[in-house]
Amino acid sequence: VLLTGQWSGRPSGQRDCAMLPYFLVVLLWFLVALVMPLTQSLHALQSPKGADDRKAWLCYWLCFVAGSWFIYYFEWLISIPFFVLSFYIDLYYEVQLAFIFWLVCPKFMGIRKVQQTLESNAHMIEPVLTEYFQVLSNFVRGQSVQFCDKVLK
Repeated sequence: VLLTGQWSGRPSGQRDCAMLPYFLVVLLWFLVALVMPLTQSLHALQSPKGADDRKAWLCYWLCFVAGSWFIYYFEWLISIPFFVLSFYIDLYYEVQLAFIFWLVCPKFMGIRKVQQTLESNAHMIEPVLTEYFQVLSNFVRGQSVQFCDKVLK
């Protein structure tokens, strides 16, 4: 949705009082969210002692996919405070860029803090994920059986 320019009911491409032009936001997003982590991931893969780096960048890419999915479905929820703020100045995309920069910039490496938080709370996350995986697998199994019954009759 970041790349389409649609959020909070605004028409595509309309950004009043924006700090950065949209074409610049897309370019910076591409560089900061994809190119920088990709190059750092490749360096970590090539480094013989980069096990911690590989783990951190794997965490980044998993968080990137999960965050992209979350933003795709729940951007309306995230953008509510920014919608109110947008009457004065539109900072939604700039805040996204700042957050991604904090995650991937070698000086801050926020992804390591996220990784440490996830690892320290894994004992609470694992049972919830296991339960939802069981529910999802039972649902898929039931739907596939129903589909096969309908198709094979």
